[in-house]
Amino acid sequence: MTETYYARSDVLYQGGEKIFSIPFPYINKSHIKVFCNDVEITDYQYNNDYEIEVTAMLASGELISIRRNTPIEYRLVDFSDTSILNKDVQNLDSIQTHYLVQEMYDKFGFTVAEDFEELKQQTVALQENAQELLTKSEQNVNIARQEAERAAQYAEEVEFGLKWTPFYIANWQVDDDDYYELVLSDIPIITGVYKGTWNDKTLVDNCDIITTDSGCTLKSSEAFDGFVIGASSVLGNYTHEQTLESDEWVITHNLGKIPQITILNNDGIEMVGTKHHISLNQCVVSFESPTTGTAYLR
Repeated sequence: MTETYYARSDVLYQGGEKIFSIPFPYINKSHIKVFCNDVEITDYQYNNDYEIEVTAMLASGELISIRRNTPIEYRLVDFSDTSILNKDVQNLDSIQTHYLVQEMYDKFGFTVAEDFEELKQQTVALQENAQELLTKSEQNVNIARQEAERAAQYAEEVEFGLKWTPFYIANWQVDDDDYYELVLSDIPIITGVYKGTWNDKTLVDNCDIITTDSGCTLKSSEAFDGFVIGASSVLGNYTHEQTLESDEWVITHNLGKIPQITILNNDGIEMVGTKHHISLNQCVVSFESPTTGTAYLR
């Protein structure tokens, strides 16, 4: 960084005449100090108000520094009630302050500026780190919120026997009436259709739900990603006919809950089997020997 001084002049002596100029204004010659290699010297004389000549011996390469040192310990003008406030007096008072500011900048300004620039860079880095941490924190909060919502949905499914089933744009087909049709053969009854993603879904009120013997069919003027929901309280009962003899009946009922199961043989006599519920929508009933019959689930 190139240093520009307001009240200081540094000259590298190259030999020859030892005459140096004072390129800045000052109030009094006593405020001028001369240094050789940062050591104050007094072996000099004034050739005129803005030129001095060093009378001491100097070697080539030595640094001669002329510096203004305006007194800070006292005021050059001390006003009183009877003071005559002419321009010279007022100027002298303000010039002292002005010169002191320049000299303090010469002494500390560059260091302060460099420190300030470094501090500013550190501040920017801290702000960037803080923003990165804030972003990660917000992401973690969002993830935690999504997980909490999902856990609440699972709890709701278990408690009320709800079943959420996703579907996608690719699942839709265009029917003969140029409407979009989505067949959900494994869902007996649908109580709601939602559009969007799991964490940002809205209820669709312009989608027709058609119940069929094998499940449900949706009809809409547009295809979209979304979810359907069914409730066990309205899904009714399910009847399983086992026509082939087997000691293990696999029953996919899609009731979305753990149902009560009653098993009758072909003569209408209730049978006892070991019931194992694989999920809310499927169970297995085991017998000691292969048999046929009917299982009623509700």
